[in-house]
Order: sequence, then C-alpha cells, then structure tokens
Amino acid sequence: MTVEVKTPQGLKSGSSVLQVEVWRGIPIGDSSGLNSSVSGEAVAIELKDTLLFVLLQMPNAGPPLQAVVPHALLGRRSHNPDGVMSDTAVLRSNFDGKMKADLPRTDWPMMVRFRNINDPTTVELVDPAAIGVSRVAVETTSDAVTTGIEKKLPWLPKIYQMDIGPEFRPTGIPVGDFKRLFSTQLDN
Repeated sequence: MTVEVKTPQGLKSGSSVLQVEVWRGIPIGDSSGLNSSVSGEAVAIELKDTLLFVLLQMPNAGPPLQAVVPHALLGRRSHNPDGVMSDTAVLRSNFDGKMKADLPRTDWPMMVRFRNINDPTTVELVDPAAIGVSRVAVETTSDAVTTGIEKKLPWLPKIYQMDIGPEFRPTGIPVGDFKRLFSTQLDN
C-alpha cells in the first residue's frame, strides 16, 4: 500500500507491504464461515511537522481492510464474503502479474498522528483531505511484509506495560488492541 500526500514542499509518500489472507472456515448459524486477516504495519509518511500513520483499521463499520484490498485490485464494488473468497482465488492465480489499483476515498484506512510522537496518549485522528492525502494505492508484490515501525514508535512494543491511565480514550480510535492498529509484527 502506498499513500501520497500533497504538501507545500511537494509530493510526499510512504509505503508498507501488507499480507492479506482470506479463508473459509465452518459456517455457524447465519455466518458465512469466512475468515480473513491482514498482517504488516501501518504506512508512515514523514511530513514537515509530523508523522502521518495510515493504520491497519478502517474508520467505520464498513468492510475491513482485508476485504477492501482484493476487491479494489479486481475492480469490484461489492464486499460480500463470497466475493472476497473468489477474488482472493483470482489474485492467487494471477500473482505472477502485477495488479494495481487506487482505493476509492470511501475505502481509505484510518489515519492518525501524534501531537508528541513519544507519548501514545497524544494520538489524534487526521482528516485526509485536511492534510492533503491525494491517493491510496495498492498493488500485488512478492516482497516481504514490512517490519520496523518500532523505530518510529519506540514505545509501541511495550504499550500494554505502560501506565497511560484510564482516561486514554482517543475519540474515534479503537483502543482495545491499540498496538495492532499499527503493527501485527510485534509480540504482545
């Protein structure tokens, strides 16, 4: 995933290699039995006064990132579970060829920044339009999943041992598994 931001200093961009997996399990009740996951790390973009992070989480109750990516690559608009399964099979069969797509604005992941990069309690949502995000693109690759976000956020691996207090409730940002918004590569 590559994210581009138009700034007064010119176009800035950042990328991260994610792994998207979709598999069918056992359907229970009304459930389709579809399972999916995304692994990797948030995209980090260095802007003049801040670091922008494009998270592994969507900003609303819509389809998850691991459903949005295969659909975008194949030009599909529906996010139904059976469509995700068939799309993933098509992506696997075409993996030798590069597939690229821009995510529609409605399918952009959540974006945040920190008022103080050394303090996780200063996290705040970012309106992509307000800071100039112009494009979120995805493409297939055989590159390894990105690692190393802890170099930018040294406190992230130990977030659950930190005494950040019960008042840490950033508006609009899920805090249940805060670390996994930024990386699935770090040990708990």
